[in-house]
Formats: sequence, C-alpha cells, structure tokens
Amino acid sequence: MNKPLISIIIVTYNAEKDLNNCLTNIKEQNCDNLQLILMDGGSTDSTPDIIRKHEYMIDFWLSEPDKGIYDAMNKATAYIKGQWVLFLGADDLLEIGFKEMLTRLKDPSAIYYGMVDVNKTIYKGEYTDYDLAKLNICHQAIFYSAAVFKKYKYSLEFPIWADWYLNMQCWIDPDFKFIYEDFLISKFGLEGLSSTTTDKVFEQQRREIIIRHFGLLIWIRLLFREFKHKLYHKKAKKSSGL
Repeated sequence: MNKPLISIIIVTYNAEKDLNNCLTNIKEQNCDNLQLILMDGGSTDSTPDIIRKHEYMIDFWLSEPDKGIYDAMNKATAYIKGQWVLFLGADDLLEIGFKEMLTRLKDPSAIYYGMVDVNKTIYKGEYTDYDLAKLNICHQAIFYSAAVFKKYKYSLEFPIWADWYLNMQCWIDPDFKFIYEDFLISKFGLEGLSSTTTDKVFEQQRREIIIRHFGLLIWIRLLFREFKHKLYHKKAKKSSGL
C-alpha cells in the first residue's frame, strides 16, 4: 500500500518490430504498482494486434491518428493515475535500476533522473545548467512528478525536442527540482525520431531558448565549445589529407 503508483506511457506507430519485446520487458519487472498507458498513432502494421495480445497488462490504450509523438504524449497524460510518470518508446527496455529508483521516489515536487544506456555508452551524472543547455536528459531515464503535467504540456512547435524544451521549463521552475540517482534506468533505442531526425524549428530558436532559460553566459560557453569542436575537426581533416 505504501508503494507509489508509476504511470508508464508508451507511444507507438508501426512498432511491430519492437513492441512485443518492450511489453515483455515491462512484465518481467514483476511490479504490481504500474499503470501502463499505450497511445498508438493509428498503426497500419500488426501493432494493434500486439497491443490486444497484451491487453491484460495494459490499463488504457487508444489507436488513432495524431499530430506526432508529443501530441500522443499529451493525450496520454490525461489518463495518468500514478504519482510518477515515465515515458518509453517501443524500442526501449527497462534496466535493473528501474526498480531501484522506485524506492527513491519520495518528494512530489521532484523530478528524478538516472542513467541511460545508449548503444552501450552509459550517460550518467548530475546535470548543471550548462549540461542541460548542451544536452538533453533522456526522457527514458526521467521519473516526472505527475504534477508536471498538470502545469505543462509538450510544445507541438518542436517535433523532435519538445521533451528537451519541457525539461528546460521545469529546470527553472521554482515549483520543481531535479534529483539525480545513480541507477541505470533504461536502454534507449536508436531508431526513434530524436536519433534520426533534426528539429529545425528548435535549432532556429536555440539561441533564444538557451538565453531565456540559462542566461547569456551559458550561451557564450556553448558557442566557444562549438568553435573548439569545429577547429579540432578541421585540423584532424587537414592532417588526414582529406
């Protein structure tokens, strides 16, 4: 009775290749305090059949056309019953730290985050303003307080990086705080949109977004870092004779 209820939201579209593994992985966690919400964008492959096969473990699911991944996520938040919310893609898998993190979820004003495995590279460590301005925290490693989605929605203006933008909004919001725990939460699939597509709208507004959330000095640090990277690659290319 003292366990917090965790709402896991999975957004899918034509995910027949990965969804069965994802749902089996969640079942293998053997947790009785999970609410599983699945929002499908009107898949035309066998994804709906796979969902029906696992209906016994899904608390709510819907398959209908949407305006993209973040529109589906926003729809899903209307059905949250848990105190904490974790978003997964159909090609993501939970790791051992998932259950360990559940023991740390205490503060309803906190957003807890841990480590994520991206192609066998572990992204870990506590973030600073500069870190978040430089690189997003994978949402597959974040347990959001349900209170976040009573105040915010994902911005549909950004088709790829709306989760990064949301994290920035929450980062500077005095109503919330981010707490890092050294647990490996999930294995991040590399076939999602954020791994294969550029968010042109976000990139066009990046300077304004960074300065608004973190200040001019952070933006200058990022520009200097990018300049050094370009210079390094230019020298490397020259030395290789390319």
